[in-house]
Amino acid sequence: MVKTTRGLGSGYVYNRKTKKGYLMKDGTPFFMCPCFTITNNVLHAICQPDKIADVVDKKLMSSEEILKMEALKEDDNPVILKYYLK
Repeated sequence: MVKTTRGLGSGYVYNRKTKKGYLMKDGTPFFMCPCFTITNNVLHAICQPDKIADVVDKKLMSSEEILKMEALKEDDNPVILKYYLK
C-alpha cells in the first residue's frame, strides 16, 4: 500500500525491469495523468488538452502528431495518450 498526502498512489513510480518502486517527493517535477492502464507495452492515459504540453516530449513525436496536439483547444474533450514502453 502506498500512502501519500495527496491521494492513493500519488507520485509512486515502479520500474518493472529492476522490480523496484519509489515514492516521488513533493516538488519533484513529475506529473502523470490519471486513469491510466497498461496493455502489453502501451500505457494509456487520459489528459486534459491544456495539460498535454506538460506530459509529452515533442522530440518523441511525429510531425503529424505534433500538429494534432497544437490544434487542440483548451475546452476540447479530454485526450487519450498512448505511451509506447520499451
